[in-house]
Amino acid sequence: DELVARHGGPAWDGEAFAALLAAVRGGLDQAGLDVVRIVARVLTTWREVDRAVAGTKSLPLLPMLTDIRDQAKALIHNGFVAEVGWARLPDLVRYLRGIAHRLAKAPENVNADRGRMDRVRAMQDEYAAVLDELAPDRRHDEDVRAVRWMLEEFRLSLFAQNVGTAYPISEQRLLKALDAL
Repeated sequence: DELVARHGGPAWDGEAFAALLAAVRGGLDQAGLDVVRIVARVLTTWREVDRAVAGTKSLPLLPMLTDIRDQAKALIHNGFVAEVGWARLPDLVRYLRGIAHRLAKAPENVNADRGRMDRVRAMQDEYAAVLDELAPDRRHDEDVRAVRWMLEEFRLSLFAQNVGTAYPISEQRLLKALDAL
C-alpha cells in the first residue's frame, strides 16, 4: 500500500496500472522485507503479551484481562497486516507494549484500571454509535479509520503513559473527531 501511494496509485485504467506496476515493481523486494521485519516485531511482542495474559490468574483482574484479550484480538487477527497497512504497522508494537505495561501495573490498583477502562469503553461506544449512523461505504474512509487509531492512542495515554502516544490525545479530542465524522 505504501509503494502504491508513493507512486500515485491506485490506478483506474490499463495504461495507468501498467505505469504504476512498473514503478512499484522495483521497490517490492525491499518493501516486502521491511514489512516482514516489522510484522516479526509485532508478532513477537504479541506473543509475549499473550503469554503474560495466560499466566495471570487473579479473579479481580478478570475484567481487565477480558478487555486486554478483546483489544489484542482487534489488533492482531487474520488479515491484520493488510488491514493496518504499512504506515501503522510500527504502532502495533507500541500498542502491545502498552498492554504489557498495563498488565504489569494493574495489580497495584485494580480500581484505577477499571475506571480507565470505563473511560475507554465510553469512547468506544461513542465511536460505535457514529459508525452505525454512517453509510457502509463511508466506514472505511481514512478519517473514520483515524478515529479507530485515536482510540488506541487514548488507551496508551490512560494505561501506559511511559510508552508514549504518537500525538496529544484526550476525550475532548476524540469527541471533536467523532463530531467531525
